[in-house]
Amino acid sequence: MLLVLAVATAFADDIAVPGQYATIQGAIDAAQSGDVITIAAGDYVEALAISNKNLTLTGVDKTSVRVVSPQLGDDTVLWMGDAAVMVSNISLDGKASSRCAALGQGDYNFTSVTFLGCADPSQSGGASLHVAGGD
Repeated sequence: MLLVLAVATAFADDIAVPGQYATIQGAIDAAQSGDVITIAAGDYVEALAISNKNLTLTGVDKTSVRVVSPQLGDDTVLWMGDAAVMVSNISLDGKASSRCAALGQGDYNFTSVTFLGCADPSQSGGASLHVAGGD
């Protein structure tokens, strides 16, 4: 008797912005855990949200990839919760009135990330990074 076992193997995809998706958030929404999102040079005016995924976001160069807050005021450029995310070679720009990043519970790694014009509108003096929860 011959027994054949089928093993499902998950492969990470490489997703290009703007090549495959016009926006970073569009790529995040389409991505599966384990995927790598590579971001070409440019200014991306959008607020990003990542939850319940294990992703890598990497820009081609932190001086040429900038994610800019889409509005002034109580906004966050990059929000992550219940996720495992590696972020590298990106600048996050809060335009002097928005948080650059807000992190809920999860596992996050920032490498060669620049925080520009970051503020927390609810706090006098501002802040560039807001961390909530955790152990």
